[in-house]
Amino acid sequence: ALPPELNAKLTHLRDAYPDLLTFDEATGMLRFSTDMSFGLGSTNLSAEAKSAMAILATILNSSAGSAFDLDIVGHTDTVGGYDFNLDLSRRRAQAVVDALVGSHGVSADRVVPAGVGPLAPVASNATGDGQARNRRVELVER
Repeated sequence: ALPPELNAKLTHLRDAYPDLLTFDEATGMLRFSTDMSFGLGSTNLSAEAKSAMAILATILNSSAGSAFDLDIVGHTDTVGGYDFNLDLSRRRAQAVVDALVGSHGVSADRVVPAGVGPLAPVASNATGDGQARNRRVELVER
């Protein structure tokens, strides 16, 4: 579990963007829905996602969050080719890193992008709902 002050800040961020992200207080994982964060097949962050990234960067740069380093992991569904999805997941993770580092001053050595494409689903890819749940970017403490 995260320290109480950091947990409270991330819970507040989640509550401010309920359609965009989820926060698991037990694991400390933030999960951005890529359907709300990016356009279909795009690596450009939506205005709402950019706003959330600005707040997240403030949290990461605060005394409560400054000790935490993150892996930024992009995921996709299985629609389309494997190589396309793997590349898309990597580029979306990099877009999040670029927003945090380039636009909001988080130190580059604190965030590492990775993409796993469709290799780690959280739901079945047999349904549209499952595919949507699998399209995500997760921020996990390293």
